Order: sequence, then C-alpha cells, then structure tokens
Amino acid sequence: MNLAQDPDSVRSRSTGKGFLGLFVMFAVTALILRFVFSSAEYYGDQVGLARYCGDPVATIDRVKMILASDIPSDGNERRPYIVAAKLLYLVPQLHDETIEAYSVRLLEEIEERCR
Repeated sequence: MNLAQDPDSVRSRSTGKGFLGLFVMFAVTALILRFVFSSAEYYGDQVGLARYCGDPVATIDRVKMILASDIPSDGNERRPYIVAAKLLYLVPQLHDETIEAYSVRLLEEIEERCR
C-alpha cells in the first residue's frame, strides 16, 4: 500500500505531531507566565514597600489624607495619588477596614519590610 494514496494514514500521523507541538507551546507559555508573575511577586514583596522606609509616617499620613478626601485631585500634583495607589495595590485595604485601621496595618507592613 502506498502512503501517498492513503490520506487517512497520513492525516493520523500528522495530527499527533500537531498536538505535541501545541502541548509544547502551551508548556513554554505557562513557564514564561509563571516566571513573570513570580518576578512581580518578588518585586512587590522585596522592593516595592522598601522604598517607603525613609519616612513611613509621612507616607501613611499622605495616604490617609487621600483616602479621606472627597476630591480626587486638585490638579496641582499627581505624585501623592500615585504613591497612594501603589501602596493600595501592594497592601490592599480590606473590605470593611476603616482608614485608621488600614493606616496602622500599612505602617506595620512597611516597618516589617524595612527591618
């Protein structure tokens, strides 16, 4: 029997290789994503909060002021809002947590990273 004349046998062999390639592509993509997310988690844990070690109390006061403010921005300076957003991302405020309780927990978290 000539393989060129039997399309079913050719199709069955090529399908297996296609799934193997797809599996390899999926595995490589999963490994790359795992590396990226692990690196981001390491950065957030080790580097992200450490930059606020200089004056954590002033940083916490700024975050409290922004969280308590009704007006999101007065148009003068955006940096305090960016700092507050970074801290809220790195140490999220709990659902029913008050601003005062969050600021205490955030200060403890920053001091723990600065040791």
